[in-house]
Amino acid sequence: MTKKPLKSASVPAPLTPEQRIALRADLGAFMRERREAQQPPLTQMALSEQLGFSYSVVSTWENNSRAILEGQLKAWAEKLGVDPDLQKEPLARFAPVVQNDETSKPNSGSRVEREVNARLVALRKQRNLTIREMGALLGMSAAHYYRVETNKGNLTIAQLRQVVKRLDVSYEYLIDGKGSGETYQDLKKENERLKRENQLLESFRRQVELNQVHS
Repeated sequence: MTKKPLKSASVPAPLTPEQRIALRADLGAFMRERREAQQPPLTQMALSEQLGFSYSVVSTWENNSRAILEGQLKAWAEKLGVDPDLQKEPLARFAPVVQNDETSKPNSGSRVEREVNARLVALRKQRNLTIREMGALLGMSAAHYYRVETNKGNLTIAQLRQVVKRLDVSYEYLIDGKGSGETYQDLKKENERLKRENQLLESFRRQVELNQVHS
């Protein structure tokens, strides 16, 4: 008995240039519609400020004159209450014209910097924060913070201090990946406890010495 050949999974045919242009126009119209449906309606400038992007960028998305990155679309979706999953509707149908973040060249930061950036992603997700919320928490625009998470930018020393302070983590965890269960406040309390213990021990030692002198 001859076996029937297995059917290969159908792969969608690539879009023609005309189809890509039409789909990007549909995406732009969808983005404009969702923005204007907000209560109260958002202007392009207001939305740009809230996302941390320039006014011209939001305008070019809606007018189909500039491609949008996956991370940018997700930040936009989270802000406007749209499911950011590109595997699900309403964004799934636009996935073919959304540029993957990996196509943008990462920076040449060191391995340590990339590891710090990866831990930032984990910390943000643990706290259920959006890219915009995380950026605001650290005093950065959404665009700036997004570049950090995608290894296209790095934190300054001052910004690292903000991460430790705002997210309540230790430098040891953030930079070396150690002591993940220890928060900055935990370490601070531990240092205070050790300091108090040392003070008590020093007081005890002095009392012993004083008693020896008078004995």
